[in-house]
Amino acid sequence: MNLTIALEEPVAEQLRRQASARDLSPEQAAREILGGALNRMADEEAWQSSNRRRAELIGKCLDLGRTTEESHELDRLQAAVDQRLAPMDGRLLAVAEEFRRA
Repeated sequence: MNLTIALEEPVAEQLRRQASARDLSPEQAAREILGGALNRMADEEAWQSSNRRRAELIGKCLDLGRTTEESHELDRLQAAVDQRLAPMDGRLLAVAEEFRRA
C-alpha cells in the first residue's frame, strides 16, 4: 500500500537525519519508525487489556472469590506484570542503594 504524508519541516529534517545516521532512505526510515510505533501501540493496548483483567480478578477475590482457573489466570497476568516492571525495579533498587550509601 502506498501512502503519502506531509510533514512539518522540522520533523522532516529530523527524519532525514535519522535516515542518514542509519544509512537508510527517508522512506525506509519512516516505514521502520512508523512500524515500530504501531507495534508499540498494539503492545500497549494489549497490556492495558491484560492489566484491566488482572485488576478485575484481584477485585473478584475481594468480592466473591475466584475459581481455580481464574486464580491461575491471575498468576499468569501477575507474572507478566512482574516481567514488564523488572527493568524499572532494578533502576529503583539502584537508586535506593545510592541513597542508602549517602
